[in-house]
Amino acid sequence: MKGLKKKLLAFFKKFSPFLFIVLIISGFFWRVFLFREVPIPGDFITGVYYPWLDYKWGYAVGVPVKNPIESDVVSLIFPDQSIAVKTLLSGVAPLWNSYKLNGVPLMANFQSAAFSPSNVVFFFLDSVKGWTVQIILQHILAAVFTFVLLRYWKVSIRGSLLGGTVYSLSGFNMIFSQWNGHVLSAAFVPLIILFTEKSLNKVKVIDGVLLSISLALQILSGYPLITFYTVPVILLLWIFRFRFEKSYLFKSFCLGVFLLLGLGIAAVQLLPSFELWGLSQRGSEPLTLEWAFLPFRKIITFIAPDFFGNHTTYNYWGPQEYTSNTGYVGIMAMFLSLLSLKNIKFNNQIKFLFVLMALTLILAFRTPVSFALWNYNILGMKAESAHRIMVLFTLCTSLLAGFGLDILLTKRLRRKDMFISLTPIFCVLVFFLFYAISLRTTHTVGLDGFKIGIRNLVIPSIMFLFLVAVLYLINVNKKLKTFGITLIFIAIIFELFKFGWKFNTFSKIDLVYPTTPVIDFLTNQKKPFRVLCDKVIPTNFCNQYGIETPEGQDTIQPIKNSQFLVAINGGDIESSEVRRYGVIDNDTSSLLDLVNTKYILTLKTDSKNRPSKTGEIPERFNNPRFKNVYEDKSVAVIENKASLPRAFMVYNWDVEKSNLKILKSLMQKDFQFDQKIILEKEITLEKSQVQGQKQLYKVEYLEYNPQVSKIRVNTSSFGLLFVSDSYYPGWSAQVDGKGADIYRADFLFRAIPVNKGEHEVDLMYDPESFNSGKKITIFSVFMASTLLSVSIFGKKAMASYTKTKI
Repeated sequence: MKGLKKKLLAFFKKFSPFLFIVLIISGFFWRVFLFREVPIPGDFITGVYYPWLDYKWGYAVGVPVKNPIESDVVSLIFPDQSIAVKTLLSGVAPLWNSYKLNGVPLMANFQSAAFSPSNVVFFFLDSVKGWTVQIILQHILAAVFTFVLLRYWKVSIRGSLLGGTVYSLSGFNMIFSQWNGHVLSAAFVPLIILFTEKSLNKVKVIDGVLLSISLALQILSGYPLITFYTVPVILLLWIFRFRFEKSYLFKSFCLGVFLLLGLGIAAVQLLPSFELWGLSQRGSEPLTLEWAFLPFRKIITFIAPDFFGNHTTYNYWGPQEYTSNTGYVGIMAMFLSLLSLKNIKFNNQIKFLFVLMALTLILAFRTPVSFALWNYNILGMKAESAHRIMVLFTLCTSLLAGFGLDILLTKRLRRKDMFISLTPIFCVLVFFLFYAISLRTTHTVGLDGFKIGIRNLVIPSIMFLFLVAVLYLINVNKKLKTFGITLIFIAIIFELFKFGWKFNTFSKIDLVYPTTPVIDFLTNQKKPFRVLCDKVIPTNFCNQYGIETPEGQDTIQPIKNSQFLVAINGGDIESSEVRRYGVIDNDTSSLLDLVNTKYILTLKTDSKNRPSKTGEIPERFNNPRFKNVYEDKSVAVIENKASLPRAFMVYNWDVEKSNLKILKSLMQKDFQFDQKIILEKEITLEKSQVQGQKQLYKVEYLEYNPQVSKIRVNTSSFGLLFVSDSYYPGWSAQVDGKGADIYRADFLFRAIPVNKGEHEVDLMYDPESFNSGKKITIFSVFMASTLLSVSIFGKKAMASYTKTKI
């Protein structure tokens, strides 16, 4: 019994820091455990859009919406990741998303996070509960990995716990908590620093392999921008550790090998993603300068995040939006990080962190360096939000805060130390106090900005005064040091929890994609068909219910899909900008017939054009082409009777290589989509052999899945089977089990030659980029496993041999 007690005590002592981290993070997510709420902004679904707005969902006047700028979570991140996980759990690689934009790659889009390491939870939990565990787990990992790095750097347990806690709950990680992938990717940064540091100190295979695995898992986590930022961190660390020695050259070589091995392990994700990037809209969708960098006014948000207001209180008046407040760490952590300057002369880690922090700020704000990178679009900088590099600023601040706490624990602070650490914070608070006062006379924000700014400086100012008081107590009486440091830690928890709780939404589980009669009607219709939803339901929402749409939103998508939507809206693909938000405004476009748009959702409106349960269907649908087939309260489902089937035969075609001419032809009112298609290259058979004849055909789907379809075709003569799903590299066809060519038809879609008679046409998505990446990944995993096995078992064998010899 005594032995068991000792073992339990030893276990608790060893793992108590990790249990403490779990306790702190669980405390932040207390609503999950106490009220069974989930960290998904379900209120945005049911409280903003129809058909859900027609129902109250247990509330007297409808569902209140807490944070309107978390819309990406429910309109982009959750649907894509859910589709990827469901496909993966069915035993199929989640390669293709047929639910939006007429079909686009799924896994190749990083943010689908198809192979995220945390997806393992879905083998045991449903989509919503699994998502909840993922959100919590990423914060725990961020804290744990930061703790482990600080311990390696000889920071005390208390200092390491503080650093881990601050990083896990700081600006970037709190704001993007529910984007599920951003924080997990960020969590691996301190772990990669750890194994890079170890590899540069002493080459050990186990450290190198763990570096490779960490890098690969970061890439697979779903937010590649973090990996992009991790590369200069590794380079800077290599420079800081550089020595003119042969041994360092060998260490550098080994480091490079293990980094390449990490890229190899992630090749199954990287190769398809690089292929998609090369064919995407990203190059023609640059961010404006206003959104590329942080305005210098945002410095105040490092310690007072709500100075410019908050979208959750509907009083935000500042530049950009609240999601750029990623630099927040709070008064206490900022002070501790500045306090670490006391040891900067003697500690290389502190030097490294301050240099990295300075570089981060240079790139995040508009400086000559950052502007040059943006202006010349170096490494695609024009398509990215440079200010998201502030994740490194919060990491540096958190790590430095750990060092700062150790100084507070072990050394007596001089007035000079406190002056250096407190003065920058005090100056920022005072400067923005006067800035807020000056707003009273402006015409842009005026009195509201003044009131909001002053009010939201109160708590940071109180925290600053509280910090000064605690420091005074600690200096006056050494016996109060432990008590004072405990107060500082509690104050840090208060600052970070308050910040995170105010921004993040926790919803009742029944508000997360609930069904309605309109949705039930659509899901019960025979597939395949598409529904134009955006006038009622935002893009991508329908995808969660298995409803396919011609519109859609994606951070990265094939540019041709975007250009086709421009054509549907009646725009010019040469002059119109293509965007990630694929919204169709022209819901009566004839091009919708071509893409199998069988149903169109619309709102009934009253005489003042307001949604109404007793209202009328818009005048534009008073046309023989349309039929009102279903209504529920304010929403009507319009059948497009001119909609063509997903697949049909054509016996007449033209060949045109100009994309612009193809779209102009398709946009002509007299173009008969069911009679003729436009190809981009010639086929072997002459048109004269089939034209002028009367053709009969029957086409039916035997199987329809996103990545595999079987179609039975019976045709009276040779022709082309047209399928209104996106043409993209990796799609292949077989006719009666024999390979057949797929031609790009009508700008975006597919056509397969089919001979006279009855045939079975199989369409499969099996891209070479995925297969090549898979082979590289398998080889890399084999190499990593071999190196690890040789390292572990080789040492044991050597030790055994040495003992025998002795």
